[in-house]
Amino acid sequence: MRMVKLLAILSILLTVPIPGYSKDKVKVFQGGSERVFEAGLKAAQKNWRVTFSDRKAMMFTFSTGTSLTTWGMEVGVSLRELDRGRVEVTLRSQKKSQVFAWGAGGRIADKFFNELQRQLDELPAETKKASE
Repeated sequence: MRMVKLLAILSILLTVPIPGYSKDKVKVFQGGSERVFEAGLKAAQKNWRVTFSDRKAMMFTFSTGTSLTTWGMEVGVSLRELDRGRVEVTLRSQKKSQVFAWGAGGRIADKFFNELQRQLDELPAETKKASE
């Protein structure tokens, strides 16, 4: 009887929607803050739905859809200019309504960072020269 109660409580705790945060993902890119911001925004728009953007504050958010491993994530992206044209990009993801995301935050970060680099590489030459 005691084991049944324990299992019932555990199953309830695992199914109750609780928003959660994952560890921040950080990567440094070369190219200046305006250029990296533009490339990041394009990367997010290509794969997800951008929900907020503030170019002056160098931040934006995007929302992912549901998948087999998550009900979706809200992801905040912030940029911080470093030295010599380097820009630190930080992603902070939050699960929409579940306890576990089974590594979805890390997969989203990898996909976002890869697409951001691809967008930077594809910028026209004059845009690269103007921002460097």
